[in-house]
Amino acid sequence: ENLYSLFSDSHHSKKKKKKKKKEEEHQNTITTTRTLQNSATTTTTLNDMLREYPGILTLSLEGNLQPTMRFYNQTGYTSLDEDWNLITRSDGAPPIIRGRYIAASLFGRLLPRYHYDRKQTTSNSRRRRRRPPPPPPPPIHVLVGCTDVDFCTQRNLNLQEYTEFRTKESSRLKFLSQFDTWLQTGRAIDAPTTPPPDDELV
Repeated sequence: ENLYSLFSDSHHSKKKKKKKKKEEEHQNTITTTRTLQNSATTTTTLNDMLREYPGILTLSLEGNLQPTMRFYNQTGYTSLDEDWNLITRSDGAPPIIRGRYIAASLFGRLLPRYHYDRKQTTSNSRRRRRRPPPPPPPPIHVLVGCTDVDFCTQRNLNLQEYTEFRTKESSRLKFLSQFDTWLQTGRAIDAPTTPPPDDELV
């Protein structure tokens, strides 16, 4: 009887865990869908996003979608209100966020490319006597969609130096992004606990 009870309890425990996991996945899908609907516009609907990248619904809200949208918001590619709704740009043009923009790797692509581009363009402008304002950041379709070769070519960057920068700085950039997320949401940091850099990457 005790043995039967032991196996029975174990079976019910596994069923409860599976049910809880399914409920969490279902809730994540619902929350993700709502967030994507907020990010959709009259020119880019949720259906457009799903057709372009169906797997977007499987992305974690706190682990993928929110950090990526926060990056676009902080760097000026988009403007979000407190409810994560896209705000129309000052020039009146509707913001456009495509499915593949949201699904792009934040740590492997967006952060290294953006920061290396800003670092190089800013240092180049400082070398000039009159110091004109640095050029604008790369267009979002270049930042997201180009290969490393095309990205560096279009931005007049050295591919080898960019590759070395990405290899060297990716873990720091990931730490900074996850640290920012931790401050706002309490989500655990899974990057190596490298101290934040003291240069302009912050």
